[in-house]
Amino acid sequence: MGLDLARWDEDKSLKKKRILVLERLRQKLNTTLPPLKKVEKRYLNSTDWNLEDVYSFRLKSGKVVLIHVIGFHQDKGGKGPVCEILDWGGKSVPDKKAIEKMGYIFAKPHFQDICQILFASLSVKDFQSAKVNLVAQGIKPKQKCGNYSVIFWRYIDNQFEQLFGLL
Repeated sequence: MGLDLARWDEDKSLKKKRILVLERLRQKLNTTLPPLKKVEKRYLNSTDWNLEDVYSFRLKSGKVVLIHVIGFHQDKGGKGPVCEILDWGGKSVPDKKAIEKMGYIFAKPHFQDICQILFASLSVKDFQSAKVNLVAQGIKPKQKCGNYSVIFWRYIDNQFEQLFGLL
């Protein structure tokens, strides 16, 4: 011990600083390690939704929004549905013929290019708390899947209000 300090002999103030640094390091290395922490298993987003399905979602306000699956996005975070929001608003869901005739909506002017949404979850609880119901199947998409924005289920009411003005 102390062999490394010989190079600091010429400058006594630097040698004192070096001794302090080495002493702090010794104390740190000699302390006991904290208990091991359990690392949570990584959550992977997943969906059992199908292409061309339409789901209803009830906002906190009670208004129902129709979500049309037009594709999927898959990466290391999992798989999520890419959807268009149908141009309809009401409290009760229309029939399949009416849904087939509906167009989709674009976001408000500040976000005007957004017309496709990738729905994602940060945990299994996110989607489970969503009030979603399958209302129609086999509805052809009005557009090709691409250039979409992400909405997380836990923020859906706020995001729908901010992007689309849906309350």
